[in-house]
Amino acid sequence: MSEAVYGAAVNEAAALLVNVTAKNIQDIQAEVLDVYWPQPSFPSLNVGQRVQFIGEGGTWGRVELRVGERAIVFLQRFTHRQGKAYEYCQHIRVEEIEGRWWAADFFDIKRAKGVPSWLLDAAKPYQQGTDYFRVPFDVMERHLRDIAKLSAA
Repeated sequence: MSEAVYGAAVNEAAALLVNVTAKNIQDIQAEVLDVYWPQPSFPSLNVGQRVQFIGEGGTWGRVELRVGERAIVFLQRFTHRQGKAYEYCQHIRVEEIEGRWWAADFFDIKRAKGVPSWLLDAAKPYQQGTDYFRVPFDVMERHLRDIAKLSAA
């Protein structure tokens, strides 16, 4: 299984396509649009369901999720040292660029290990002069579904 695309392993995180519906600093609420793979901590994730999680902050060139945006999120549960459980995500923003939907904002995917060549071939620079890339959304979805099939086998 390729964990290189975003560092999220099937056994560690649920992979979802969501639409962000509300946000308060890093607390995010979203509607589930698709479930690429569930995770044992989230056995009942379904399309149309509302989820709440702590989002990744906008640091080191990363862009925070905003209300109205779509994103592929890798959602995992962890327990704080004080015993409270939190849901946290890493994300890949999904945005329309020049009339096509893209999974955008990848840092240096060209150097990542384990990424299929057909995915690398589809990657294009995201921002001029940076190491960020974008991949056509349909290509990224194919990759996520392939990962899910491999993990189920």
